[in-house]
Amino acid sequence: MNRHKPGHKSRPYRAIVLDYGMVLCNAPTFQQVERIAEVFHVEHATFWDLYEKSRLLYDRCDLTPREYWSRFAEDAQTVLADATIERLQAWDIEMWSSLEPSMLRWAVSLKTHGYKTGLLSNLHQKFARELRTNATWLGNFDCQIFSSEVRLAKPDPAIFQLCLHSLRVNAQDVLFVDDRQSNIDVARNEGISAICFRSVEQLRTELRAMGVDVLP
Repeated sequence: MNRHKPGHKSRPYRAIVLDYGMVLCNAPTFQQVERIAEVFHVEHATFWDLYEKSRLLYDRCDLTPREYWSRFAEDAQTVLADATIERLQAWDIEMWSSLEPSMLRWAVSLKTHGYKTGLLSNLHQKFARELRTNATWLGNFDCQIFSSEVRLAKPDPAIFQLCLHSLRVNAQDVLFVDDRQSNIDVARNEGISAICFRSVEQLRTELRAMGVDVLP
């Protein structure tokens, strides 16, 4: 099958799909994690274990914010007031709001050079609404799929198929970038090429090796 876009015979892909957390945005700072961990009186390692425990359910909109943070508190043997839950929601969003400028510039450059672009992220409803309202950079993506809006979450293969359908491309024409190996593995099982993101420099090296002609 010819995977090259007409007029760009050297290109192996027609579309590039990016994750949000730890790809388009930077990792949370120590201080951002610490202020939430202190609420539950846990160390950072325990915080991340509890944070991830019900996260897919939360990001898929199967849990409300109150249910998610109440489960977190129960596992940490802590009781939360309503006002604390409100603060936790705000702090949680702040943890993932430091954008990586080079990656955003890359998304713009990809579109300028004729690539289709997609954003595929596990994101809870409140955060998705905030981005829809305030993130003007979303316009650099031809499709934007947030787990809470479609009631599917990575690594469910169905959300990858939804992304392909939205972009109107075949799996072999897509390159997917995500920081989680579990998501990378499923993407590859669906026939999508994928890079597990560790740094902009590492991504640039792998893109060059894969024949992508527009680099971050």
